Amino acid sequence: MNLPAPYSDHGVRVVVDGLWKDAAGNVAGISGLATNESDKDLSICNVSLDILDDGGAKVSTAIASTIGLKAGQNWRFQAVFANPFSVSFKSVAPGTVLAVSEPTSRNLRLGIFGSALSLPLSQSLGLESASGVFVAGVAPGSPAARAGIVQGDVILKYGPKKVHANADLQSDLAATAPGTKVQILIWRARKEVTVQLVL
Repeated sequence: MNLPAPYSDHGVRVVVDGLWKDAAGNVAGISGLATNESDKDLSICNVSLDILDDGGAKVSTAIASTIGLKAGQNWRFQAVFANPFSVSFKSVAPGTVLAVSEPTSRNLRLGIFGSALSLPLSQSLGLESASGVFVAGVAPGSPAARAGIVQGDVILKYGPKKVHANADLQSDLAATAPGTKVQILIWRARKEVTVQLVL
């Protein structure tokens, strides 16, 4: 398998060094090291890598995200395949790095760190628009964690209402009584998934 040479994008240097496997021993993604070589602390860093087959065609994307990568800091990442694929792959090609210096919005009631969904990030996740809230982190034991929401998900709907930005989600949560069950539509691995949240 061919791995890309170390490269830099948006002030972040990425070194891809191999595969990583899940608990069952299946290859689940790509491992590597990202270094913030800029002079800015990043609130979010998203690394995307393209997975190619023997003919050089893209068969998947591997994506990893982290919260809080300070200037000069290293991040050991495990980039998860964005969608399952059955064909063997031969190489990994550099994708994109999304480096966000703006602060994330911390939603204490839901238990997530939410970030605005930029167009480059939405495209790397397979979304057609930048509408939604990117889940940059989930607090352990929170309502979001109990519902199965994980880092890297995108919240698209809260109940029947579309979520365009953090402000929409905050407003909907404020109008919801404790103990209410709410259906949440999320985007994960290039498809829509519905989870049930209990506040």
